[in-house]
Amino acid sequence: MNPTRNSATWATIVTQLSNALDGAPPDTLDLVDYFFTSDPPAHRMRVVAHHFGTGYGALLSRFHRGGLPSPRACLADAMLVRAAFLLEDPRLSLSEVARRLRYSSPQAFHRTLHIQGHPSAQEFRRRYTGAVLLEHYLDRYLHPYRDAWRSTALVGPRLFVTAVAA
Repeated sequence: MNPTRNSATWATIVTQLSNALDGAPPDTLDLVDYFFTSDPPAHRMRVVAHHFGTGYGALLSRFHRGGLPSPRACLADAMLVRAAFLLEDPRLSLSEVARRLRYSSPQAFHRTLHIQGHPSAQEFRRRYTGAVLLEHYLDRYLHPYRDAWRSTALVGPRLFVTAVAA
């Protein structure tokens, strides 16, 4: 079961994303929503592209041509927002959060935090709430690019046709 989809947390995320992406094509909202709610959590853009039935390169190219931020960064930071919301529950250990988010190990979760410039997992838990990181996400990836999100079709039909053998 998805750790964010069945709670007030889920409602908070969806409301904030919907407001930030107001006027964007429905497929764009679906894509960004998927960053936060995929079950199991998607850690790679290839998984996201496959889920939406589009090519990996095509999806990355659409982000680039649309003047949008890096989809990999959007996805990675969405995972940290999910982690922060889960870590608000004091009953969940860091290992349990890593397991729920399908990191290969707690150490992989720690590496992700370190690579993205965050403190240790314990300090991350003390310093950040889900709401704070969600607001940071909106301010970094959605609000500055509002017009680009509204005008870019990200998950339309494939850009190529598969040849059929006669």
